[in-house]
Amino acid sequence: FRDLTKPFLYQEKAERPLSPFKIIGFMLIALGLCMAAISILVLVYYKDPSAFKVDLIVALTIVGLGVLMRFGKKSKKAQLP
Repeated sequence: FRDLTKPFLYQEKAERPLSPFKIIGFMLIALGLCMAAISILVLVYYKDPSAFKVDLIVALTIVGLGVLMRFGKKSKKAQLP
């Protein structure tokens, strides 16, 4: 308990935690790429172009959302006049 007698010094250069939006964005990108690979397999093995289109659209939408979450910028906080 000796270190409790010393005052706590705030370190401004401490690492900031990674945003959960960036982690979730990365996971969505990975999921979308896996779904795109599955859609290509559906086209090759089952020769079903309509299922390929639907699956690829969903996969690209998920990748797009992941990119927005991963690389999106924070909105500025509202300032009081």
